[in-house]
Amino acid sequence: MDNVLTYCEPTEPMQFLGGDKKWINDSFKVKIEGENDSKLVTISITSNAIEDLFDQIKFHNHLNQKRDNYCVLAINNLIKKNEFLQLNLQFAENQITEDEYEQELETNTDRYIINLDNTLEPNDINVIGNILHSIGRKFNTDEVAEMFSIDIHTLNSNIKALQF
Repeated sequence: MDNVLTYCEPTEPMQFLGGDKKWINDSFKVKIEGENDSKLVTISITSNAIEDLFDQIKFHNHLNQKRDNYCVLAINNLIKKNEFLQLNLQFAENQITEDEYEQELETNTDRYIINLDNTLEPNDINVIGNILHSIGRKFNTDEVAEMFSIDIHTLNSNIKALQF
């Protein structure tokens, strides 16, 4: 059995002073248990290190949320594209008339049309690049713009930052 962290407690009462990250205590007591023994060690951690850790955790959670949102957006846009292609096929095979085709597009625009109006925030282009790298395929700028609802001019101005 590997060593397992079973609990972590301050060596003195820790006080949170409100606001953002105001900690009084800097030391923690950590119990590490192994197969044959239990050891109690004291680890000193500065309040700045704790603040940095919380900041990093919040930042990574924020990036993970952005990644999830962009993945969902890409899937929704793929569904829209497929729905549009199916509608075009129905029209091409004369399953629906031109009037029915146009009526369907006008009535259900959100079902078929991918808006390229997504604005990029800092780190968005890196998140998108990471997603594209994970897919493991080369995409042209039109495909990326459509996938993530980004205006092509905005994408082109940020394209050098993409690592895919």
